[in-house]
Amino acid sequence: MDAAVTENTSAAFMVHVNHLPPEILTEIFMNIRGNALYFDWIKTITGVCGYWRRVALESASLWVKFRIQPRSKPEIVAMFLRRSKNATLDVTIGRQGVHMDLCAAFGLLDEHKGRIKVLTLMFGVDQIPCVEGFVATLGRQLTALHLIGNEYVLPRSLLSASRRHLSLASAHIPELRELHVYRVVVDAPPGILSNLTNLELRCLREYELNAAGSPFANYIFQTLSTCSNLGRLVLEDVLWRVNDVGEGRAISLPKLRQLRVQVEDTPTAQILPLFSIPDTATVDSISVWSGSRWFDWIHDKSRVGIFKTALPLPDKDEGAMRRYSSTRSLSLRAYNQYQPDMLAYTYLDFGGVCGDAPTPWSARVDLRHYSRNVKSRAALFSAAIRDMPVLVNPLQVVQLEIHAAPHLLAVAPWPWASIMRQFQRVETLTVGGACAVTAFLLTLSKEKSRFPALTTLTLCLYDVTRMTKDAFEACAKVHEKTGRSVLPPSLILRLPPKLGESAADRKQLDGWVTQLSTFVCVRLQFETCAYCTSLVFEDRLQILEEDEASKKVPKATAVASRKPPLSFL
Repeated sequence: MDAAVTENTSAAFMVHVNHLPPEILTEIFMNIRGNALYFDWIKTITGVCGYWRRVALESASLWVKFRIQPRSKPEIVAMFLRRSKNATLDVTIGRQGVHMDLCAAFGLLDEHKGRIKVLTLMFGVDQIPCVEGFVATLGRQLTALHLIGNEYVLPRSLLSASRRHLSLASAHIPELRELHVYRVVVDAPPGILSNLTNLELRCLREYELNAAGSPFANYIFQTLSTCSNLGRLVLEDVLWRVNDVGEGRAISLPKLRQLRVQVEDTPTAQILPLFSIPDTATVDSISVWSGSRWFDWIHDKSRVGIFKTALPLPDKDEGAMRRYSSTRSLSLRAYNQYQPDMLAYTYLDFGGVCGDAPTPWSARVDLRHYSRNVKSRAALFSAAIRDMPVLVNPLQVVQLEIHAAPHLLAVAPWPWASIMRQFQRVETLTVGGACAVTAFLLTLSKEKSRFPALTTLTLCLYDVTRMTKDAFEACAKVHEKTGRSVLPPSLILRLPPKLGESAADRKQLDGWVTQLSTFVCVRLQFETCAYCTSLVFEDRLQILEEDEASKKVPKATAVASRKPPLSFL
């Protein structure tokens, strides 16, 4: 009787999908559509049942975002405009690298221009007059404008007579707050620039390198100096000639909350001092090494730093001194990512949080080239370690995190003794990667210097190898001889979830943890760490295996050709 009552009560709270309120269904539909600009989601939603189809067709918010491409049919565009009713629109027009008749596309929106809130345009130099004319007719609803040029478009002051510039001088868009520019140099009046809160300038390298004198530097300085209300600024492949910008004057952005700079070859450390921004602003600096810079470092490691190319030195920049000297949480990550062309790109991430307020900063060095030489990898990471105490104040750091992918560093020597001597006030330490963990434990068992204030230690391991076990045994022997543990009171072992799935592996793991518990308090945590594991490497092997399978190669051949996996317990 009780079971029947419980079953009926549960059924009373269950609602069939055909009876969900339209508001909830619309939210579900919005998640299914996501940011898709194509129409596959329409069949997914409207083909389930009549109720879902009716709700989808009546929900204007589902039809406000669409894309007009060279082969888009006018009746499809009209359908979206009709079903979106009077809601504001998010429209993308064009396809990058493909020429299309923009004037015809603009004609489809002629009666709805006042509803456009977000507009993305892709165009060539010959279409600039058409783009200028269309933007000039947009209404007050426009808040975001994304301009993507298929060719370089230059401002009036930099043009020859045979070329045109893209100007927003005649546009009346007082509500514009977001402007994204890609491969385009745009002239905008101060009335528009002073209202912007989000500005992105990308891929202006080609013109900047070929420009005579410093007109581009003056253009950048005047443009950014006018954007006094910016909250977010992104500069990518811009400002290669930093010495010409401002002539010693700083670009003041008092309301900036996020600054992201990425440049190839030119150190971003030279760009950051150009800006006067609040100490609470988030700074992301990405220094992309070209082949020449990599070559210089390989042949003269003492002359070229690692993170010194991404961050300004505190003794040379007042803003850097205030920002980085108060860093309390510091992280360093070294890893590889395999690109679609199967080339391994080496990344070094360096970041932290300043002071008591959560003000993060980060620096990435994109080395692009991956050296398989063990000595080069050892020198690479050792140089990055040496840059840490130069850029931050080690005595202010209380949280330290170091991850290193095992396939990147191999058996490279680790300067753990130097790290322990410099970061004396670290209370929480996270070490990731088999090589890094093993070297750290062996250093603890041999060196007298340790982290004196350390209370919590987290070790990330992709697997527990014999080498790692031997390092723990070395620490256990020190405990037996001296009666004092070299490890902190709390030890967390972070392992991949698959080590806890197998009953046999879990039994061996529990036995090993029981042995460690004789001299340290151990807690297991099953969680995947993307930085210090071999997951990226295994993903590449899986792709290669799929390629082999598509060629109808016997499975045994594909498996035999791959490297053996890391040994488990």
